[in-house]
Amino acid sequence: MEKKNINADIPILLTVDQCQAVFQMGRTKTYQLLNSEGFPSIKVNRRIYVPLDKLNLWIEQNVGKEYLL
Repeated sequence: MEKKNINADIPILLTVDQCQAVFQMGRTKTYQLLNSEGFPSIKVNRRIYVPLDKLNLWIEQNVGKEYLL
């Protein structure tokens, strides 16, 4: 049986809409998270992107912490 890489279908840069789906939050809360200190986001012109590898690392480093947005 062949193993499938589940990250193969996920882009290396996530958009705000994709982050919203990942975190299952509303748009306002998603923007608050993306703009919070220490969150790995990149701003290109007026668009915000999140590098997938940095997001995975951020999640690992923040397991057990509480974020009130």
